[in-house]
Amino acid sequence: MTPGSARASSGDLRPKGIFPSQSLKHFFLTKNHQQTSATSEENPLDGEFSNESNLNVTSRILNGQVASASRFPYFCDITGYTLLDILNPAWNRVYSRCGGAIITKNWVITAAHCLVERRTLGVLVILNSFRIIAGSVVNGVAGPNGQTRYVLQNNAHPHAFYNPSTLINDIGLIEVPLDFNLNGIFVAAIPLPAYSVNLGAGASQQLTVMGFGRTETGATSAVLLSATLIITAQSQCQATYPLTATTIFCAQDTTAPISATCDGDSGGPGTIMVNNRETLYGINILASPGGAACGTTPQGFTSVPMFIGWIEAIQEANECDKTTEAIETTSEENPLDGEFSNESNLNVTSRILNGQVASASRFPYFCDITGYTLLDILNPARNRVYSRCGGAIITKNWVITAAHCLVERRTLGVLVILNSFRIIAGSVVNGVAGPNGQTRYVLQNNAHPHAFYNPSTLINDIGLIEVPLDFNLNGIFVAAIPLPAYSVNLGAGASQQLTVSGIWTHRTGATSAVLLSATLIITAQSQCQATYPLTATTIFCAQDTTAPISATCDGDSGGPGTIMVNNRETLYGINILASPGGAACGTTPQGFTSVPMFIGWIEAIQEANVVLILMVSGKNVIKPLKPLKQLNLNESRIVNGVPATLGQIPEQVQMTAYSDPAGLTPMYYCGGVIIRADWVLTAGHCVAPLPVTGSARFRAGIIDLNNPGPYEESILVLAAGNTYVHSAYNDVTLENDIGLIRVPTQFNLNGPFVKAANLPSPRLNMAEHVGEELTISGFGITVHGATQISPILLVANLKVISNAQCRAYPFVEAVEDTNFCGQDTTPPISSTCQGDSGGPVTIMIGSTCTLVGLVSFGPDGTCGVPPSGFTHVPSYITWITDH
Repeated sequence: MTPGSARASSGDLRPKGIFPSQSLKHFFLTKNHQQTSATSEENPLDGEFSNESNLNVTSRILNGQVASASRFPYFCDITGYTLLDILNPAWNRVYSRCGGAIITKNWVITAAHCLVERRTLGVLVILNSFRIIAGSVVNGVAGPNGQTRYVLQNNAHPHAFYNPSTLINDIGLIEVPLDFNLNGIFVAAIPLPAYSVNLGAGASQQLTVMGFGRTETGATSAVLLSATLIITAQSQCQATYPLTATTIFCAQDTTAPISATCDGDSGGPGTIMVNNRETLYGINILASPGGAACGTTPQGFTSVPMFIGWIEAIQEANECDKTTEAIETTSEENPLDGEFSNESNLNVTSRILNGQVASASRFPYFCDITGYTLLDILNPARNRVYSRCGGAIITKNWVITAAHCLVERRTLGVLVILNSFRIIAGSVVNGVAGPNGQTRYVLQNNAHPHAFYNPSTLINDIGLIEVPLDFNLNGIFVAAIPLPAYSVNLGAGASQQLTVSGIWTHRTGATSAVLLSATLIITAQSQCQATYPLTATTIFCAQDTTAPISATCDGDSGGPGTIMVNNRETLYGINILASPGGAACGTTPQGFTSVPMFIGWIEAIQEANVVLILMVSGKNVIKPLKPLKQLNLNESRIVNGVPATLGQIPEQVQMTAYSDPAGLTPMYYCGGVIIRADWVLTAGHCVAPLPVTGSARFRAGIIDLNNPGPYEESILVLAAGNTYVHSAYNDVTLENDIGLIRVPTQFNLNGPFVKAANLPSPRLNMAEHVGEELTISGFGITVHGATQISPILLVANLKVISNAQCRAYPFVEAVEDTNFCGQDTTPPISSTCQGDSGGPVTIMIGSTCTLVGLVSFGPDGTCGVPPSGFTHVPSYITWITDH
């Protein structure tokens, strides 16, 4: 559904007098944010929202009926604005008009594509706030019965896995800061349906739709219009929109004069009658073609019953949150200035006690990082600071710090959402760049906290910031600090010296005017764990025990901890945990994230330049960094593979496991193999962790996750009643590492890009194929330690080796007759390496490509090292056929 034509004009719109420094103009000059403007008082995109996909997104009522004042009391008119529109209200510009529905007094439901940034004529439009009008049947006017609410972007919750190309998960929620008065006449909430995997209400039922969009005349309607459609068969919906998800249903009117949604009121409700109550069953997202063709094809709706779990989870997670508009103080001085409260039992952040004054060029890599909220940007006269942290330059455009310095938190019970950061490098003066310093301003979207950072345990407390304007690394006052080699060792080892630096407090307890440093001694890991029993194994500790004791004691989190390696100061720790404040400061060890363990993650973020969904294994999510074992139970991913061609591995599926039935919270990702139109074969350890209340999504027919193309098939499966793990599966030894999942909607196996694998004979003995070439494939990481998948399906070839040869490797012990192994010995060595377990392993039997294995295990702690271990599929043919 295209939302109609849109025009854009050139110009130079510059926000005036709103930032703490004019250098904040970089906010609008990064590669992710382009300046936009128009040349007339009328907004060229008013009522429009361009979408560059082939799907015609958004909808408008054709041949609708005029609604009475109280007919649809749950309907909302939602208008989206950019930051520039907020700062310049005289422009009177609108970049998004959508519909929505009130579901509780403080929650509105709509389409995800109404809430997110999009490209309009090649220009990135970033919505910053929304106006919501309820209780009115007049376009854009609240009137005597209406209620208006204004909401910032941070209170908008598009589904995290919304896909603008396929419209998968095109659903979103908005939390309003001021409750609607649900008077039951002009403003009321619409009931939600019960959870169901059924799409909509079923074919032939009536669906009522409504909106302010364009009518048969082509003009927008001055009043609210409604229409009645008939829900179509799902096969007709899929035939009309072959790229759509299984969570979309369709409806159409076929009786003249035909009513239809035809371009513009996306997000509006589609309702049916359940027990004489109007109930929300659909969110309007897909329209038939515009113009004379409008109404000639079915219109598409996100199926609300399939997202009830997601809706409840979002509401529960945010029920206690307050918007940043509620952040007020009673004095000119901010009571939290320089503080960042953490309500867990861990004393997060750190400040230097009894530190030494740093010379002007002693720590040229050190950065002073200040975080601001949106209100602080819009009101610089308030001069408020909600986060002060340290950091370190690691390249000319990347700074490393702690994850908790970059994310939202609760401070005195108020949710503080950071919107931007100021970074000062090359200065030893608190908050002042001075003659040698360099200042950069960065928006939140360029901050990359680790996706699996846990604020309670501080697992993965590490983050990166990409600066839009490179630092000038002059090597004197501003320089990058070297990173260590990848290692599973925590820090540098006990008894080594660790140098810390920060610009916060000194021995008096007051803030320091200059940069301070101190030297600590790295402690034994047992002492660290005894002090902080909740901490991850990726944290090491250091402490000074010689009076006067130096310590980090509250406030410069994210600051570097360095050691000397070959006479070079090298970054080994990120300051995250402080000993108690006051007189007790320094009496216990201080904690640091171990940088050597995150080298792969750092490289992956830098290469991608954007945070992607972390595709990590189930066990890696549940226990992110557990002790090393002789067998890696954390699945495997292809190293030194080559991109697959479309149709090369047609049996390959990519599996995402979720902890909820609606596909809200991803747990882990695996590979899998289609063996029949309604069955997927995978590793047992890809199925065993899936909770009975969970679900799994399978994607087939793709070789690029970011650009799936027209042949993708995506199926969501409920775990209950559809998952099977071998009864003798052992998650310690990985014996019988095999599982099956039955899919409710069959894969279409008629084309060349999605096919079932050729199963082997149960008598096939891999010992007879030693030395032959086998093929492995997957979407996994390509370097050890990375935390992001390859978006491209990769393929590699290994040689079959005997089980005796496999057992000869020092870390491999439990290779059974139901396993076999493969290896590559020609550099660059290809292998499996953390993440695509359950994927296919094939060899050629005659002229037939035959499935002989499932990716199961590999060497832990390294990549590109043989061997790779597989489940021997021929041993389980009887078990497979029995199911």
